[in-house]
Amino acid sequence: MNSSVSSTLGIDDSAGAPGRLYVEVTNTGSAALEKLDVALIWRYEKPLGKITGVAGDWPKQGEAVTFTNEDSSAHPLLPGGRRRFYLPSTSVPRVKSIVESLSVERYEIQVQGADAIDLIDGERVSDFVEALDGPRLR
Repeated sequence: MNSSVSSTLGIDDSAGAPGRLYVEVTNTGSAALEKLDVALIWRYEKPLGKITGVAGDWPKQGEAVTFTNEDSSAHPLLPGGRRRFYLPSTSVPRVKSIVESLSVERYEIQVQGADAIDLIDGERVSDFVEALDGPRLR
């Protein structure tokens, strides 16, 4: 069976509310997708401190913000099906700050299923994030 996805980035400004950044994921494969994760991933220019774990310390190279699926159903995404994942409004200031401070090669949106993956490059992400309303972190 074939697992693959395609993703589109958009801003939902329905109901007169401030725009919300979303990723719409379409299952373009022939198999249902049990689990999908969508996140904005970024890599710092230089490591920022250390992360301590059971295996010792390692440099903190980057971070991520996870998009939420407002369709709280646990149903698999069937072939041809679509599902939207939203950037939490509480994460918008932080994401704007990241987009303003890092070059577009240092961040992307990753969509991951069991063995399906899609990437939305930093340039496309930047265009959409800059169009969002709301405060920015300085």
